[in-house]
Amino acid sequence: RYVLAEAFPAFLARSPVDAIEAMVAAVEAQAARETGTDLDTVTEVATIDGLFPFVADRSFVWAWDIEDSHPSDAEKLLQTTVTFLTEAAAEPVLTAAMTLRSTARCGLLWSRFLHAASRRADVLGDLAWPIASAGGFLVASETSKDAIDAALAIAPLRTPDERAAFERTLLDLDVSSFKEPAVAHNF
Repeated sequence: RYVLAEAFPAFLARSPVDAIEAMVAAVEAQAARETGTDLDTVTEVATIDGLFPFVADRSFVWAWDIEDSHPSDAEKLLQTTVTFLTEAAAEPVLTAAMTLRSTARCGLLWSRFLHAASRRADVLGDLAWPIASAGGFLVASETSKDAIDAALAIAPLRTPDERAAFERTLLDLDVSSFKEPAVAHNF
């Protein structure tokens, strides 16, 4: 794994599809080790682009620091991926992002995808908007902060009808399990 972490930036630049698939496998293995997450317990989150798989991996506890200076090998791959998504040329970024969007399941992967989209809405906005604007991603502990940040960054680039639909989604969110549900919609 250490060797992959060291070679990963060049691997990602040369072969984004294969690199993203390797990173996803490493992150899923770590999620299972860290929390005993059952990777077969998948929730389907409804979005405007259809259903997307989501595994609640409790990464908000064990991988909350996106800039961790002592990341695990899998987290190092993910940090490199986020840097690539936010800094590389648009074409390979879109290839990598499409691969990530089609293979991600764990909350940590979705969170980092949305984080990158919040920083690069002009390139990743079209791919990320369906996820960022979906109620399931907006309320999941693993993704809520990054989904909100991405949605706010991408919303100005969307049509008035898309923004209105997003506002309706926000107002319709089930916040009954929130700590303060009475104030949850006062944003």
